[in-house]
Amino acid sequence: MRLRYLELSNFKNHASREFQTEKKFVAFTGLNGSGKTNILDAIFYLCFTKSYFNNIEIYNVKHEKSYFRLASIWTSNNEEVKIVAQYNAEKKQKKILFDDLPYKKFSDHIGKIPVVMIAPDDQLMMLQFSEERRKYIDITISQMDRLYFENLNRYNRILKQRNALLKSFVERGTIDESLLNSYDAEIIESGTYIHEKRKEVSTQINNHLCSLYKTISGDAEKAELSYVSQISDNTYKDILEQSLHADKYSGRTTKGIHKDDLEFLLNGTALRKFGSQGQQKSFLLSLKIAQLELLFENNKVAPIIIIDDIFAKLDEERVRNLLSILRSDKISQIFISDTSQSRIENVFQHSDEIEIFELTAQ
Repeated sequence: MRLRYLELSNFKNHASREFQTEKKFVAFTGLNGSGKTNILDAIFYLCFTKSYFNNIEIYNVKHEKSYFRLASIWTSNNEEVKIVAQYNAEKKQKKILFDDLPYKKFSDHIGKIPVVMIAPDDQLMMLQFSEERRKYIDITISQMDRLYFENLNRYNRILKQRNALLKSFVERGTIDESLLNSYDAEIIESGTYIHEKRKEVSTQINNHLCSLYKTISGDAEKAELSYVSQISDNTYKDILEQSLHADKYSGRTTKGIHKDDLEFLLNGTALRKFGSQGQQKSFLLSLKIAQLELLFENNKVAPIIIIDDIFAKLDEERVRNLLSILRSDKISQIFISDTSQSRIENVFQHSDEIEIFELTAQ
């Protein structure tokens, strides 16, 4: 699908904006604070039913407003579809509508418009924050497998409840064992499913990674991804039983798939310890393009790709190499942002393949 029309109402710093485009490449330029990132996040939201940057809906509502609304029109095979996302802060009510029909489950929408996002802070995924690495694989699999998205939400909900129960043990010295066993049963079921899918998909990503890294970087190092999990050598039931004593006295669940990680390697050496900035940039791009290729293979639908602040971590040569890859028919549409309109025009050599929207702060 391709985005043809986008309207934002009270979304983050935008009171009212609308855009129409027919192009494969679409750029938003303007000074910092003009809202470029928020427009890109609105597009991501319409594809994935939530913000790329936070999971708390009230943060997406413009200050002193009670709601936000995103309206869009997409085309595929000469047919139009309308997708709307809206949130009422007073009622704490969120809706996603497809051709005016609301979804009963948001997971039914995820994957219809596969999306890959590249943001400046993604660089942190290379060096620290295992949460960002889990986010990468979770976004990938959720767009390929609705059951995964549902199990992930269920796991996070039960984990929060289990942690609250464990915290009460620290405070009171007693615990409801039947309730704990109930939580454990749900965690084992959902956690095992999540673990198996992460293991499977990390292998698939790794199969794409090596050749992509060589293409993007021009280097000969062997790029690899390794899935690291406490569940790999034990059953989930055994893990929970072994860690129960530590869980009770720490007031939290100390082991499980919420501790999973991805290790990035070049020639068998950890990238975060020894990789140069150039190697880290090339590895990150390779991961994102691998994500894109995997989504296309699985969904048989060309994804869109969103690149926020395209020159923040990439020099012009890497941007040109990246754009040559993105011109593939496997990609439906590309959205980018930068502070400089002239820099975008120079990279695209003033071609009419791109439409540029210059923003000013509202």
